[in-house]
Amino acid sequence: MRCDARRYALTYNVPSWRYLGADDTNNADNTSTDDDTLATSKKILTSQEIALRLLRNQVWSAADLVSALAGSDAIYAIANCVAYYRAPRLQRAFVSAITGLFADNAGAPTDTEHVQNDMTVNISGAGYVTGVTDFSAEAFIDAVATMGDSADDLGIVMMHSVNYARAQKNNLIDFIPGSRGEVNIPTFLGRRVIRDDGMPVTSNVYNTWIFGSGAVHLGMGSPGCRLKYFVIRSKVLAQATRSFIAAGADYSSGR
Repeated sequence: MRCDARRYALTYNVPSWRYLGADDTNNADNTSTDDDTLATSKKILTSQEIALRLLRNQVWSAADLVSALAGSDAIYAIANCVAYYRAPRLQRAFVSAITGLFADNAGAPTDTEHVQNDMTVNISGAGYVTGVTDFSAEAFIDAVATMGDSADDLGIVMMHSVNYARAQKNNLIDFIPGSRGEVNIPTFLGRRVIRDDGMPVTSNVYNTWIFGSGAVHLGMGSPGCRLKYFVIRSKVLAQATRSFIAAGADYSSGR
């Protein structure tokens, strides 16, 4: 498979609109008076968000003889399993990307791009202390408080199953029924919980992340490789081997 991935940059800029008032120096509105002076119109400003491009491909093959012996088409079986194969790998890529985002925040800024560690509350300390360095509601609230009066915009918490178990032991996990009443959705202090053992763990220090809706975007596209399925025929065995290709470019950007 020849997909020219070299022509794709690892990151690229995505233009977006800023909120109205982003250019206000004193957050003041125009004040109406009785004079005939016309109000000066303003413009909506734009900004550039940095998006990360991830290129992934995989190839599976199966001989026709295998399908004949199995009683069903192996290639169709492979195609039906691609989504299940891809989902956990997308989540793993997401964890890796956000890990890099927090690592950048922990580093010393080169300019005024950010305040060092202003996105993190670290309770790990020099070593484990029972009841002090454990995952707790108090530490969670301290982390949410870093958002100030926008704390209510944080509606999702992603944690390792070790922290999830700790929260359960403290009776802090609530369950709300889904819209159809068929599943129960776990929540922690009103935030929906995503449990993933792929969350970063270093020396028994478990990361927990809190997000707002729309904080991360994902888009998908084709990297230019149009061949999805082909047949290789062997003259020696008089046997056909078919291959199925899954390829794509994932575009993710953090707001």
